[in-house]
Amino acid sequence: MHSFKIPINTEIPPGIGKVLIAEPFLNDPNFVRSVIYLCEHDSSGSLGFILNKPISETLGEILPELEGLNIPVYNGGPVEENVLYVLHQLPKLLGGNKISSNVYLGADYDVLKKGLLQSQIDTKKIKFFLGYSGWGGNQLEEELMIDSWLVAPATNDLLFSNDSKHVYNKAFEQLDKKFKIVTKMPINPMDN
Repeated sequence: MHSFKIPINTEIPPGIGKVLIAEPFLNDPNFVRSVIYLCEHDSSGSLGFILNKPISETLGEILPELEGLNIPVYNGGPVEENVLYVLHQLPKLLGGNKISSNVYLGADYDVLKKGLLQSQIDTKKIKFFLGYSGWGGNQLEEELMIDSWLVAPATNDLLFSNDSKHVYNKAFEQLDKKFKIVTKMPINPMDN
């Protein structure tokens, strides 16, 4: 069996605040057609969250104290899938660690819970993840060398979109027109 790869590279280096776009035929079931927001990237490794893989349960179904809140939760990746993470644009209210321009990771849980229960938090400025995606030192660079991922700029619109079906294609909109053909490719090239 032969694999089919498209030799494409965006010439954008990976880094904090960038997104990784899965190569169209990447066959790792954890990352098929994934878009990952990088929150950490240095010589010791990389960490990010998959932006376009919602899980079946809502936040209110996962956390009993938030019962009734139908806020989507995303599969952030295959590491620590039992830990809930939050990205947001509300640092004055929630705190957190600054990742990039107006994007923060983590929150004061008591403030978050109260704000959500009292409808004081704009849910278009917050996103929840179970688990994360991680790479050891130089592992991501090796995957980039074999064209498993494309690196693209991130936009807040892309990061906080709940339109998960279109995030993959929207990520390509940040790139040169030559990458547009990738969005038209089937997951399995034999389906063409």
